[in-house]
Amino acid sequence: MSYLAPVITVGGEGGLPFSFIGAETGALLKKLDVWVGPNQVRCITLQMSDGAQKTYGTVKKSGDKMVSFTFENGDYFSSLTLWPNNAGDHLGAIKFETTKGRISKACMTSGEPTRSPTPVDVGSGMCFGVQGRSGSEIDALGFMFIKVSYLYSPLVAKLRISVISLKNHNSPQEWIRNVLVFLNILIIFTLHDWARLNHLAGRIRPAGRIFDTSDLEEKNTDKR
Repeated sequence: MSYLAPVITVGGEGGLPFSFIGAETGALLKKLDVWVGPNQVRCITLQMSDGAQKTYGTVKKSGDKMVSFTFENGDYFSSLTLWPNNAGDHLGAIKFETTKGRISKACMTSGEPTRSPTPVDVGSGMCFGVQGRSGSEIDALGFMFIKVSYLYSPLVAKLRISVISLKNHNSPQEWIRNVLVFLNILIIFTLHDWARLNHLAGRIRPAGRIFDTSDLEEKNTDKR
């Protein structure tokens, strides 16, 4: 996935792999509920902006603590830290801050894990899914983010590629699917927060440049 920032998964190797991805519908993470016990994160429930919801891990015991966080419109990750538990075989804690300065931390009820925390590159801050391992509890977890550079790669060029693919006799169904994916992502960027995009633009381009048609012209010139 060219738009995917590097995914860092923290925890152990037990359980079965899982992934929950909203990219194909343009959905982003809207709500995260985390249940923690004395020695690990037991269970998580995720809800995407399109209403899709998944739960991983099944054990919830008396004395467990639940931490719930709902993202406001235009609110994204600005930092994320994950800890393994003390044994290193499960997820131990999750802490993140958002672009609006809100902080959430779900940690083992016995205290912060003694193992070293793992800072995660949140890319653009837009989280479109998670992956990890789980059984009755959360063995490992990683968050999926849209990388910063993808926000500024011309989406019009990608749609042109879809058109060219159709002309090259790809199936209409495949072409329609590609167009819908990119249109959904474009709509998400437009509706969520232009101020956020301008803030990110300063990290990789001169101020005032977001989508610049000169990029398309430069690439077309290079190809010729």
